[in-house]
Amino acid sequence: MSAFSINSRVLSAVIIMSFFVSCTTFMRDDQAEDIMKLDKASGIMQKAAARDEYRLEKGQKVKLHILLSDDNIKVYAYPAEIEFLKSNRLLLLYLFENDFKDGRFDKKIFMEKLGDSVTLVK
Repeated sequence: MSAFSINSRVLSAVIIMSFFVSCTTFMRDDQAEDIMKLDKASGIMQKAAARDEYRLEKGQKVKLHILLSDDNIKVYAYPAEIEFLKSNRLLLLYLFENDFKDGRFDKKIFMEKLGDSVTLVK
């Protein structure tokens, strides 16, 4: 067996393993779909939040914007009376897999952390 053959096999194995590792996420597809139902949901701020000069006040009605990736969840809020594309959004929640027990998404934990900032309304 030539050195080239061994090197190409090792390289192939590394590429395949990298693919499987990069495809794993801490959230199943059905969980992601469930969380995405909260995108554009309405809520009431439970505490004030600010970024530089921009503020959302406690008691203010807001809408949520959810962004998911393979390893994190971001929840933004913006004033409910402003269109999404015209709004300034504040990052309220930024969670990684290590924020969840055993690195696996748990909706109960997510909702508890979200509830610290916003109460959802219908």
